[in-house]
Amino acid sequence: MNGKTIYTHDIAAGIVEKFEGVLVEKDICVPSPDDDERSEEDKIGLYGTTYYKLVDTVEEVLLELIEKAHDGSTGTYDIISGIYGGKCYEE
Repeated sequence: MNGKTIYTHDIAAGIVEKFEGVLVEKDICVPSPDDDERSEEDKIGLYGTTYYKLVDTVEEVLLELIEKAHDGSTGTYDIISGIYGGKCYEE
């Protein structure tokens, strides 16, 4: 395998942390099945299962993106495909 290792879980967690920063800034609490374990300082933002499921989902998207890059696909910057909720690349 050529190239450098891409730590997709770390990148996914960083992306989720950016969104959580907005939630904290806006004083928004996203419910979690683990709310009974939530401490007072964790009342705002994401927590527990909700946080980790979101990280896993973002990581899946990143891995899909890397896989598409291996087949020669290219990315775009600031161009919207119009395909919301689906695969954001041409087959």
